[in-house]
Amino acid sequence: MDKNTPKALAAGLLRKYYVQEPTLDDIVAMITDFEYDIIDFDLTNEKSSSSVLIDRLNLRPALTSSPALTYRKGDLCLVFVNSDLDTSGKLYALTHELGHIACGHLRSGNPGNYSVSEEYEANEFAHYLLNPDKLARVYYWMKKHFKMVFGTLLLLVILSFCIIALRDFLSSPSRGAVSEKEEYYVTDDGNRYHEENCMTIRNNETVHLMTEEEFKSGKYSPCQVCLP
Repeated sequence: MDKNTPKALAAGLLRKYYVQEPTLDDIVAMITDFEYDIIDFDLTNEKSSSSVLIDRLNLRPALTSSPALTYRKGDLCLVFVNSDLDTSGKLYALTHELGHIACGHLRSGNPGNYSVSEEYEANEFAHYLLNPDKLARVYYWMKKHFKMVFGTLLLLVILSFCIIALRDFLSSPSRGAVSEKEEYYVTDDGNRYHEENCMTIRNNETVHLMTEEEFKSGKYSPCQVCLP
């Protein structure tokens, strides 16, 4: 894709600012980063500082029929926007002007004199900037919240390992417990199992090897002498 198309330029700004759906504040920040000052104007108040500036730059005729206008001459870079517009109106008007700036349409001292194709490109830029596709929105959200997403995933991984370790610990034979592969000894009248040479069963004539049935019965617990 050509990096200078309106769509590519809009995508570049979305990636730079990690925004899913740009707000008015986002657009203002983007314009400001292009080193343009934004001025709210009210043509009905001829004594206001904005009206005085507009008259000094001879922009009143152009602004009479335009909700917004971009002016550049030398180091003076300004974007005028009608103060009577509501938030959504300002959002689109400023995004359209941002399109002219990003697409390189500005000619020094000749504000608002755009060709039909340049107006179309500014509209196309505004469309793609304000309406990114769903996949792009997810991508920009992930980029913006990378640390939070990475931290959450890392926490889930650690938690999973802890759960697995705890499960293995709880399912493994406890200390002193008997397994089917080990040989322990019990007596007919006792309720504990012992090692073969345990002193507590040494002289007991009923000592016998613990059977699988006795092991599974749950009747016996480890000896506190030989299997503490």
